[in-house]
Amino acid sequence: MTTTFRPPAVPLVTVDPYFSIWSCADALHADRTRHWTLAPHDLVGLIRIDGRVMRFLGSTNDGPAWRNQRHPSGMVQESIDVRATTTVARFCDAGVRLTVSFRTPLLLDDLELCSRPFTYVECVVESADGAAHDVALYLEVSPNIAASDHDGPVLWDREAIAGWTSMRTGAWQQAVLSHRGDLTTIDWGFVHLIAEARDASRIASRSTLRELFATDGSIAGDDEILVRRGRPLDNAPVLAAAWSLPVPAAGTASAAGTAPTAASTPTARALLGYDDVRSIDYFGRQTSAYCFRDGSSFADVTGRAIADWDGVAAQCDRFDDDLVEVARQSGGDAYAELLSLAYRQSIAAHKLIADEEGNPVFLSKECTSNGSIGTVDVSYPSVPLYLLYQPELVAGMLRPVFRYAKSAEWTAPYAPHDVGTYPLATGQTYGVVLGKIELEKQMPVEECGNMLIMTAAYCDAVSDYALARDNWAELSTWAGYLVDHGLDPENQLCTDDFAGHLAHNTNLSIKAILGIACFARLCDRTGNATDAGRYLDIARRYATTWQEKALDGDHYRLTFDGPGTWSLKYNLVWDRYFGFGLFPDSVVRSELDYYATVTDRYGVPLDSRAPFTKTDWLVWIASLAEGEERARYIDAVRRFVSDTADRTPFCDWYDTHDAREQSFHNRTVIGGIFMPLLMDRRGRKATQ
Repeated sequence: MTTTFRPPAVPLVTVDPYFSIWSCADALHADRTRHWTLAPHDLVGLIRIDGRVMRFLGSTNDGPAWRNQRHPSGMVQESIDVRATTTVARFCDAGVRLTVSFRTPLLLDDLELCSRPFTYVECVVESADGAAHDVALYLEVSPNIAASDHDGPVLWDREAIAGWTSMRTGAWQQAVLSHRGDLTTIDWGFVHLIAEARDASRIASRSTLRELFATDGSIAGDDEILVRRGRPLDNAPVLAAAWSLPVPAAGTASAAGTAPTAASTPTARALLGYDDVRSIDYFGRQTSAYCFRDGSSFADVTGRAIADWDGVAAQCDRFDDDLVEVARQSGGDAYAELLSLAYRQSIAAHKLIADEEGNPVFLSKECTSNGSIGTVDVSYPSVPLYLLYQPELVAGMLRPVFRYAKSAEWTAPYAPHDVGTYPLATGQTYGVVLGKIELEKQMPVEECGNMLIMTAAYCDAVSDYALARDNWAELSTWAGYLVDHGLDPENQLCTDDFAGHLAHNTNLSIKAILGIACFARLCDRTGNATDAGRYLDIARRYATTWQEKALDGDHYRLTFDGPGTWSLKYNLVWDRYFGFGLFPDSVVRSELDYYATVTDRYGVPLDSRAPFTKTDWLVWIASLAEGEERARYIDAVRRFVSDTADRTPFCDWYDTHDAREQSFHNRTVIGGIFMPLLMDRRGRKATQ
């Protein structure tokens, strides 16, 4: 996991679409830390070894040079290891070894824990040369994390929580849930730096704090007096903590104040947190994260996070190890690396809240592709991750769509595309002009198929069909729409809308056919055998017609009326998942054989129109293959990730010739690359 794999961006803080901080360079100190939009969200880490100051995190080139010395150089970084819940960076310089961990406990079997707005930071120092060293550590948090879109002054303060000190900063004027959009950052709420009370902490100008630390490793002094300040990016105070971590010659004696589990080595611990006050406008009700559903305050949840530190770390380590093991069995080392990189990104591009009944509602942000919230065709590719580790979150994706579809506002005979623009889940905004739905901008067959497939997959995963029963009128309407319009779709958009409208889309037709089959499955499981048989017969008849109309010699076409064309038929995966048997293995085999003739260095293009591909769909195709054939698809994606010149979070739309990003990064859809693992687990269960 620490070999030649080079993530284009390294996840540091991955809580939700707003509290999301990445390192977009080869070393953590080679650039400023950034939000996924690439706006600077500055974290700075310094280490002082025997009087010499070096950086291990972020950049200090954000202001005038220090009076007493030049900007410190970067500590030599030896490795970076991106695991599912934890990023570990290892440095060695001036006789000292430093290990820095950023751990966000996105453990889906515990939704309360998963929704806590914290990342755990732990720094461990040891002697690398056997000698004793005078070591101090410094961590700094900028107010631009809480107010980078804000022109006004900021405020700051501190409070004691469970024996720790919580410092916070944010905009002076709090306009909660005041804006929506795609490439936007937050300007309400407060970023927190939380350290043990006995550790040094201070709120002051960055130049003052850095110079003090460089002088003697201390930042002693009073917090800056709270006054109105100018733009946060210019001169507002920062939050900082410092630790004295003397390293003994043998590297075994404990440092003063070190937590019991780290007693053998000097260790610094801090929590990075965000109190967004309110997270989502959910159909007119301003709601907070799921962990606050019982009325807990931010201080309450902070106290629990502190108390759970060691247990959370152990749980995360076990999960990370387990994921690597099963991923290697499914697709080798390359697959383990890709899943570890994708895991936090997919989850943290959502916000988890509770509805009025306390049910989980899991709302995606459509990052870099228009900012919609709860987009159905963004949920669809992401569900393999959640079917594997927490099917209730699939239900959490479906609930807001069903709720909106039942409302008087939605009158179309097909499923909605979204429920708003993040963070306002107040009704569809995609393709809606002056309150009216523009049909040519909708995805009728796409979204009906997605909703039926996801509902069937969720109900099947939990062996409970209550969600389907509760929304039967909508599901029936959408199944009927697919029967009428799905076999040979008209000129309309599908989830690959970046490629434009496409009539007679064969892959979209597959989705419609499988959506009808999924409704047949729902009918069967809810005791309606007559309709189950009728819809399954329709799906079978349509699948036969599809094979006749789409065949183009040794493969199947992009469009029914497009000889000489081809496309990735990624929707076929659900035929195997559910075991419908609508499309014979020969269809899959001929497609896989043909893809081998049109592959590029970085994988197979999406279709014959252009040389770009989609990461999620390419790995769905890999799930239809086995052994070395599967590995070729996965290795192509790994090459893209390691070679791309675009330093952004895991991208899902790129050029197969040169590995350049077309757009689309930090999106939830990257959870789709868990499909081979899901299919393998499904296959094992079927044979048990």
